[in-house]
Amino acid sequence: FFGMHFFTVSFGGNQMMYFNLIWMWGHPEVYILVLPAFGMFSEIAATFSGRKISGYTSMVAASILITLLSYLVWLHHFFTMGAGPDVNSFFGIVTMFIAIPAGVQVFNWILTMAEGNGMWHAPRYWFTGFLILFMLGGMAGVFMASPPADFQVHNSLFLIAHFHTMIIGVALFGIFAATTYWFPKIMGFKLDERLGKIAFWFWFVGFFVSFTPLYLLGFMGATRRLDHYTASTHWQPLFITAMIGFMIISCGCLVQILQIFLSIRKRKEYA
Repeated sequence: FFGMHFFTVSFGGNQMMYFNLIWMWGHPEVYILVLPAFGMFSEIAATFSGRKISGYTSMVAASILITLLSYLVWLHHFFTMGAGPDVNSFFGIVTMFIAIPAGVQVFNWILTMAEGNGMWHAPRYWFTGFLILFMLGGMAGVFMASPPADFQVHNSLFLIAHFHTMIIGVALFGIFAATTYWFPKIMGFKLDERLGKIAFWFWFVGFFVSFTPLYLLGFMGATRRLDHYTASTHWQPLFITAMIGFMIISCGCLVQILQIFLSIRKRKEYA
C-alpha cells in the first residue's frame, strides 16, 4: 500500500527479514513458556525436600540471565540462511552460553533434593521426570547450537524431538506438577496420589518411546511436515514405534481424567 517492499524479493527485499522478525519474538516466547515452570519446580523441590532451595541467589540470577540471553539467540533458527560464518558463530556461541545458567539451576535443584528428606509424592515424580528430560533436551539443544551440526539436522525430526523434549518435559510437566501440588489449596481436597503416579509413568515412558525414534529419524534424514515416505527408507519401524509411544501417552491422559473424576467423587476422603 505504501510502496514498501522490505520482504518482496522481486522488488529488492528479502523475505528472510520477515522470518527473523517472527523469531526475534518467537524465541523469547519459548522461554515465556518454560520460565514459570522453573519457578513452580523450585517451589515443589523445596517443599518435598523439606528445606529451602539450594543457592537461591544464583537461582534467581540464572533466571534473569536466561531471560536476557533469550533475546540474543533467535538466529540459530537460520544457520542455513546464508548469513555467513561470523553471524552464525555469534548466535551459536550465545546459544551454547545460555546452557550455563540453565545448568546452574539444574545443580541447585539436585542439591536441594540431595540435602532434603525426599518425600516422594506425585508432584515430585513430575519434577524428577522434568529434570531428566530437561538435561537430555538441553544437550540436544547445545548440539544444534553448533552451525556445522545444525546443517545436518536442520528442519529434520531431530529438531521436532528436541523442541518437544523441552516443551513437554519442562512446560507441560511443570503444569502437571503444579496442578497436582496446588490442587488441594484451590479445591480443598487432594487428587488421587496412586493414579497421579501411574499417569506420570505412562507419560514418562510414552515420551521416550514416542520421541527417541524421532531423534534417530532426524539423523536418518527424515524432515518435518512429511505427508508420505517410501518403504525403502527403513523409517517405518521407527514411525510405528513413535505411534506406540503416542498410544502410551494417551493412556496417561486417560488416567489423568480418571484421577480428576474419582478424586471429585471421593473428595470427602481426600479432604
